[in-house]
Amino acid sequence: MEPPRGNPFVAAPSISLTQGLNDFQVSLAETEPKENRVINTEKVFEAIVSRAARDVDRYPASARAHFNLGIALLNNRHQEDAVREFEAALKLDKKNYPAAINLARVRVLHEEYEDAKRLYEDLSRQHADNPALLMSLAWIAMRHEEFDKAESLLRRVVGLDERAAVPRYHLAIVFLKKGKTRDAISQLKIAARSDVRSPAIHQALGIAYAVEGDSRRAINSLKAALALAPTMREALHALAILYLRWHEPGSAVQLLTGYTRKEGSEDRAAREMLAQAYEDLGRIGDARTELLDLLESLKGQGAASSRERSLLMNNIGALYASEKANEKASEWIARAIKLCPDADPVLYTNLAKTYLWTDKPEEAWQVLIWGRKYFAPSRESRTLLAVSLHRQGRNEEAVEELADVARTGDADAEVYADLGWILVDGKRDVESAIEVLEEGYQRFRHHPKLVNNLAYTYLLHGEPQRARKLLESLHGISGNLENRVTQTATWGLLRIWEGALEEGISYYDRAEELANKEGDKALTRAVRQKMHLELARAHVRAGDPDAAREEVAKGLKVKGGRECYHEDLESLRASL
Repeated sequence: MEPPRGNPFVAAPSISLTQGLNDFQVSLAETEPKENRVINTEKVFEAIVSRAARDVDRYPASARAHFNLGIALLNNRHQEDAVREFEAALKLDKKNYPAAINLARVRVLHEEYEDAKRLYEDLSRQHADNPALLMSLAWIAMRHEEFDKAESLLRRVVGLDERAAVPRYHLAIVFLKKGKTRDAISQLKIAARSDVRSPAIHQALGIAYAVEGDSRRAINSLKAALALAPTMREALHALAILYLRWHEPGSAVQLLTGYTRKEGSEDRAAREMLAQAYEDLGRIGDARTELLDLLESLKGQGAASSRERSLLMNNIGALYASEKANEKASEWIARAIKLCPDADPVLYTNLAKTYLWTDKPEEAWQVLIWGRKYFAPSRESRTLLAVSLHRQGRNEEAVEELADVARTGDADAEVYADLGWILVDGKRDVESAIEVLEEGYQRFRHHPKLVNNLAYTYLLHGEPQRARKLLESLHGISGNLENRVTQTATWGLLRIWEGALEEGISYYDRAEELANKEGDKALTRAVRQKMHLELARAHVRAGDPDAAREEVAKGLKVKGGRECYHEDLESLRASL
């Protein structure tokens, strides 16, 4: 299980693009109250509606009267009644543009896009070069992911007014959706010159630069957006993600702290990113406090928040895991699954990992099987299931699980590495292990775990020279801490095979220390147990049975190690 940044347990959202800048919202300007006078807006709107309704009663055949009542009702938030009046106006006057355009806008507000589209298309036949109609049709096309059509419509709008910022903004969004990042940047730069004070344009430009990989310009553009709109959520999120992605957690903390304490106290994504920034800085306590406060704020919000709370519990467990407090991690993640079993498949793989770290392979297996009730098994979950089966001595099942993954063509380097390891350590089938690992090596030559496992298997096959060549190829490529443990132990085995026993022991001691830091009790004991096994084998090869028996005895005293190593030690003792 990786720390929150890698897995990610503290899940940062992907960079998002705002729809923004559409003209479909019918909004009302606020009236500043005069001194010592309070205006009751509800009574004002009611009076307007009442007056418009009287006009309809007096002039029932007037399309204008019905339209005016529709606008009054719409401004008073009676959308259904407004729709009826707009439709009545259109029955009386099919070419009534104001009634048709407002009816279309209400359809958009209700997400009735097909009806809105028909209305806009009817209007565009009468007003072919009306930019608002073309923009409206383009926006609906974007909603339907018809980006080629949207591009064509927006290019027409831009051609009508090359200085207009809004159509260029939407055209840039279309280009981003189509993967044309440079074209998007070009449109947004022109739009920014026309409307330099638009935060949405600067935010979108920041996104485009980020997609292009230009971190400096991306950050500058997002800062410009926030200078214009300090609480713009999309820009805040995007800038925080960039800071985290480019390993500037201190800047992320500075950006998010004030916001989450004030306007963004309910912004879950921002608070989770703040927790991630704290974790990246090594401030695990602050990260956990942030998530615990957020979890507390979701209490009493009913079933709708169960999934959110479950994911937060998982994230809190992940933070405990990053401190090697694996029992605590297990407790929190188990609570997360109990609260919402179908929250996310990562909960099951995370809990299985903590169980494997605390030498509970049967519990790991059980939770992974339970997870299959809610989610299709992933490659990672199947790999973990195989590892848990191997730890229980169920090697045939473990091999079949991974072999099935390989047969589907979905095998990655981890699958090959683990399958080879189980074949050689679990089934003592060195030849098959070499075959599997060499196949994987042809595809993943620089994967540290796979290369290490192949070197280890060569050693058990009595080929130290081939093993050395592979291990030397990993110089400077160690991977995560678990990989460093196994690589260090394999170097120890190589030195034992080469006759440098004391140096071999030193490598194994270092591997045991690393495993202990990882918090993996089973791995720590397995390293010690394996060292005694390989020293005993070396003494047998050297013709010193007494020394071999001594090492076997030490290996058998290791409690809670790997069952396969215990069996090998017992077999070796019997032969001596």
